[in-house]
Amino acid sequence: MASTSFTKQTLFPVKEPSSNYNPYPLPLARYEDVAASPKLFLNTLEKLHATIGTKFMIPIIGGKELDLHRLFMEVTSRGGIEKIIRERRWKEVTALFNFPSTATNASFVLRRYYVSLLHHYEQIYFFKARGWIPISSDPFQNLSIMHIPTQGAVRPAIEIHAAAIQ
Repeated sequence: MASTSFTKQTLFPVKEPSSNYNPYPLPLARYEDVAASPKLFLNTLEKLHATIGTKFMIPIIGGKELDLHRLFMEVTSRGGIEKIIRERRWKEVTALFNFPSTATNASFVLRRYYVSLLHHYEQIYFFKARGWIPISSDPFQNLSIMHIPTQGAVRPAIEIHAAAIQ
C-alpha cells in the first residue's frame, strides 16, 4: 500500500497504487494539442467518459451549449480547478462566459459541470496524473471537488434555461 498524505480535497491524484486506487487511462493526445484543437479536445473528452463509464453530454446554460473547451482552457490557464477554488477565483472564470442575469446560479452550475465533466480530464491531460483515490466527504466542503464514480452515469446539475427562471 502506498504511503500518501491527503490534502483537503475529494480527489487525490497518486502515482503509486493503494487499496482504493483507480488508475486513469493513458492520455490520447498531449495537453498542447487538445489546447490548440477544440475538435480533438471534445473527441478525447468523449472517449475518456466512455472509458471510465460516465455519461457525457454538452450542458446547456442560459439557453446555450456550454463551451467545454473554453472552460477547460480558462481553468487550466489559471492552474486548475483546485487552485482556482483555493484562491477564490472562480468568479473570474464565471464572468468570462457572460451568462444572462436570469441564470442566477450559473456560477454554481458551471462549477458542478466542470467537476463532473472535466476534472478527471484535467488530471490526465493537464497534470498528467496516473490515477486517483476517492475520499468520502461532503462534496462542496473545502475545495468543492466531488467524488466522481468510475461506473455508471454522472448526473449533471440542473440545466439553467432563461425561460425556466421567471
